[in-house]
Amino acid sequence: MTTALRSVLRFGLPAAATAAFLSAGIAAPAHAATDPALPPDDARLQKISERYEVGDELSAEDERFIKSIGTPVAAPGTRGAAANCFNTVRTGGVNGRGRAQGCHGSVIGNGITNSWRTGYTATGNAQVRKLRAAEHIRAYGLVGSGGFGVVYSRDVSSGILNTRSHQFSRSATFKALAAYVTVQYDATFWTSRGSFSVVGG
Repeated sequence: MTTALRSVLRFGLPAAATAAFLSAGIAAPAHAATDPALPPDDARLQKISERYEVGDELSAEDERFIKSIGTPVAAPGTRGAAANCFNTVRTGGVNGRGRAQGCHGSVIGNGITNSWRTGYTATGNAQVRKLRAAEHIRAYGLVGSGGFGVVYSRDVSSGILNTRSHQFSRSATFKALAAYVTVQYDATFWTSRGSFSVVGG
């Protein structure tokens, strides 16, 4: 997948306990239905995000995948940032076109206190009557008696808006010993013939 199509914000979140864990190898809006047209990594991330809740341990296969798309960051306090966006256009078969672009975000923190901020702009063509912009934030780290799983989960949304364009931005603080964070962008557009989504991650 090209950088222009990659919408997921990925970065490692080190902490003292997490560093040892990594070296050992050790409601809100729901996602839209998994889109068969999504690139394999994006579709898989979406399924993992939907499959597990906070406290759930990931399967060994899903753990390997999350670790493969995350990048551990060595310096505490600089947890990661991204400025690229998928900037892709979808037609959805309902006589409409939608775009999501200008994705940005960051997560910073020390110890177990972390704050995230992220956003993007969703824009539809003249056939679009309504839209909803959403993002799905997940943090992964130590769970249970040494497993790897979900330590934080948050879905945020603009709600359905009577507009063709919306600049979406959200932020929050959470406490968790997180090793990896993923953010998946999810914009849904409505026309007179139905709806379609632009999802990346």
